[in-house]
Amino acid sequence: MKDFIHVHKWSNNEQCYQYVGHLLYDNTYTDGAVSFHYDEGYLAEAGAELDPMNLSLSSKTKAYIEPSAKGIIPPYFQQFLPSSLGYALFNKCLEDFNKLNQFQQLSVVSELYGDRGAIHLNGQNEQNNSMIESVDEMLSIIVAFEGANIDSLVLPSLEKMLPFNSASGNRLILNIKEKRSSQSYFYKHSENTSFDEHQARLLTFKLESQCKIDSAAVKTIDMNGVQVSFQENYKFAAHKSGVKIRLNTVPFSALISTPTSAHEPLDYGVASQIIKSFSSCPEADLDELFRRALFCGHLNITSNGLSNLELMDIGHNEWRLAPAFNNLPNPSHTSVFDLAFSEGLRVKKFFSIDMSFAEVLARKVSPEGISVDETFADITETVNSFKEIATENNIDNQTQDVFRKAIATSHMARKTQLSEHKNGLSLG
Repeated sequence: MKDFIHVHKWSNNEQCYQYVGHLLYDNTYTDGAVSFHYDEGYLAEAGAELDPMNLSLSSKTKAYIEPSAKGIIPPYFQQFLPSSLGYALFNKCLEDFNKLNQFQQLSVVSELYGDRGAIHLNGQNEQNNSMIESVDEMLSIIVAFEGANIDSLVLPSLEKMLPFNSASGNRLILNIKEKRSSQSYFYKHSENTSFDEHQARLLTFKLESQCKIDSAAVKTIDMNGVQVSFQENYKFAAHKSGVKIRLNTVPFSALISTPTSAHEPLDYGVASQIIKSFSSCPEADLDELFRRALFCGHLNITSNGLSNLELMDIGHNEWRLAPAFNNLPNPSHTSVFDLAFSEGLRVKKFFSIDMSFAEVLARKVSPEGISVDETFADITETVNSFKEIATENNIDNQTQDVFRKAIATSHMARKTQLSEHKNGLSLG
């Protein structure tokens, strides 16, 4: 196994990949330290940073050295490790994969598959980086997963699926390219037996659009009599002229300056501080974050954590809040929000989504370009009209019932008290 991983980055101006540098693993003179080294030529040409923090480069070595050692890779690159499902697939295909450290796991993955949008890992290798373009091919993979578990799947199917499962999460996510437009879409395998996730994704997107929330577009199509949903992969785009656009992204979870304990609660104050620190247009992005947070509260979207918030580079180090994605309502009011709205506002069962809630949230997020009162009223009105929007989009009654339960106020919820929630976390 090699002790380095080459890193290339797509240039939207040059319409080609440029060599940025390499990750280096040293297990000879250190305890498995991993460092990232920029290419001198790339730095001389003032290439765009991989990370809005610029990986905290040393002024002497022009390198970022991950302090954790033991093969731990820098936070920015951890987004390219296998998802929880991908990890299970690799464990089945490759003996002792679970015994490898992070660098070794990323090295194995990037030997097979390197295309991560704007970033290409080990592009010097022969890899299968093609996206699925055939509906029949996608359908065969989906059918292989329907009603099956990891242990029952045959190895040839697993090996074929590995390159496509490169996004985070615990479910099968396939990337398919639309031939006409070259736009890329994610298919997210539905694992919920109580309601139709594909319909839920479509209705969530329609509600987000009505609430003026920037979100990755969702569309449904018929695949041999089965309605499935696809969500736009905003990291890939193509202009009608043939120009390819590939956007570099980084999850908020990689931008916390001081790593947090697994038991340390996080709230929207942390997300707000990340935007203030790194966004090229913080006012607009804070307003957008506030709208999304209100929406998550209304629909009880508990998967609202830092790993589901991303910054994307829309230009040359112009980092902006990326579109919303991976949002689904949660009908269980006892579930815990990954990102609390404020101290104590972490489980919908115990608080109301009211004007006081909006004011508490505004203290955390600090929106500046919008009216808190008007924004709360508009989003509340849209959410409460979900039945009308659902009917317009032919959403079945079972899925509508999930939204009704998610939106409802628990009988144990109390009015949000402004005086109780003044303190919150900030970046270390």
